[in-house]
Amino acid sequence: MPNNSEEFALVLKGGKTYLGRRARDMAGVWGDFSWTDLTVAPVTGYPADVCTVALAIQGNDVKIKAVTRTGTLYHTHCETNGRTVTCNAPWAAVNTQPGAVPPPPPAP
Repeated sequence: MPNNSEEFALVLKGGKTYLGRRARDMAGVWGDFSWTDLTVAPVTGYPADVCTVALAIQGNDVKIKAVTRTGTLYHTHCETNGRTVTCNAPWAAVNTQPGAVPPPPPAP
């Protein structure tokens, strides 16, 4: 779980999304970021034309959102446990999209 001795960052560069993690040692010195490319296997389904990315952390789950130029929102997630980050969940479109009409409720 993220705490005051680790930091996560998300970068969109050259059409690719990278998740970074770095830790602070016992002397309070921050180390270098270790970067994970979220556009290649084992993470699959990276959307085309991503223009914005966002990061949220909940417990050991690092959630990543990406918005395409056409406005479609996608998500994936990674798991963190201690000093390891595991990213292998496929990208998937979020339903329903902002501004979309929600589907009708199921018939009784």
